[in-house]
Amino acid sequence: MDRTIKIGYFVNIIFALLILVADVCFIAIDCSAYITKTIASALFVLCGVFNLVYVLSVLKEKRKIVFYCLMLSGLVFAMTGDILLIDNFVLGAIFFGVGHILFLLSFCFLSNLKLRDLLIGAVIFIGSFLLIEFYKGFDFGNMKVL
Repeated sequence: MDRTIKIGYFVNIIFALLILVADVCFIAIDCSAYITKTIASALFVLCGVFNLVYVLSVLKEKRKIVFYCLMLSGLVFAMTGDILLIDNFVLGAIFFGVGHILFLLSFCFLSNLKLRDLLIGAVIFIGSFLLIEFYKGFDFGNMKVL
């Protein structure tokens, strides 16, 4: 295996371990969620930035630049939403949702979107909506709109 690919794997393993440690600290240590949750979320974004730089400079893979930029933007929005969830659930959910829309758009640039994909997505969406709307076991109260 090429040395640069091994370095990429090694750095990603280090990021995964750091994220795991940060998540365990967030769960186990009784301190400010702003510290531990922000560190864990920021590590995801830093891992994404590393991989973007790695792919563009080391692997010279520039054909899918829109995918990479949308994915990184999605990570930043998801991180911001994750942090905002601590104090402002609605604003955090909005940022988190925008991040996931950017993830979806990035994958649309990665592969061709087909009518079949839209139909499957519509069936899943409609089924989920109907379940949430009509199943009495769910009680979201005033958060239902989210």
